Amino acid sequence: GYAFRSCRALTEVSFPECTYIGDGAFYNCSALSSIYFPKCSYVGRDVFYSCSALTEINFPMCSYISDNAFRSCNTLSSVNLPICTTISNYAFGSCNALTSVVIPKCSFIGNSAFCFCVALTEVNFSMCSYVANYTFQGCSALTEINFPICSFVGNYAFNACSALISAIFPKCSYIGGSAFYSCSALTEASFPECSNIGSYAFQWL
Repeated sequence: GYAFRSCRALTEVSFPECTYIGDGAFYNCSALSSIYFPKCSYVGRDVFYSCSALTEINFPMCSYISDNAFRSCNTLSSVNLPICTTISNYAFGSCNALTSVVIPKCSFIGNSAFCFCVALTEVNFSMCSYVANYTFQGCSALTEINFPICSFVGNYAFNACSALISAIFPKCSYIGGSAFYSCSALTEASFPECSNIGSYAFQWL
């Protein structure tokens, strides 16, 4: 844990045999731009928090991303997590340059995991069954979402996604309070199996 915390001159790290990264290991390494962890299966909390020079991540064997793992990585634009199943709270919160996220095996997205990713235009979570509270709040460039097997959308999950036009959730049974609050551009919302819609779920003021 916190092994290289605030090593602000560190630009590149390579650990080809590493399978586990402890909490805060590279926290606030603001010059870190290149990382190589081909066998890592677990990224702890706060690991790359505020690594503001990091532009891309590639974790081909990682299945779990913990809280705040890449939070405030302001230049991060590319994410490759082909077998990841869990994205925890604030994992990519405020990653301002992130434009596209495709995580095909992910089944759970935690609270505020992608909140205020203001450049995010595309998300693909074909296996996701649960979207927690505030997950995509403030993703003001997001235009279309399709979660084919998701059954649960939490409170404020897509709050203030002001460019969102289409929301397709064919298996969703629960929409939390204010889930799509202030989605002023929304023209299509499909929830054919929904049985519970929370207060102000689609309100626009």
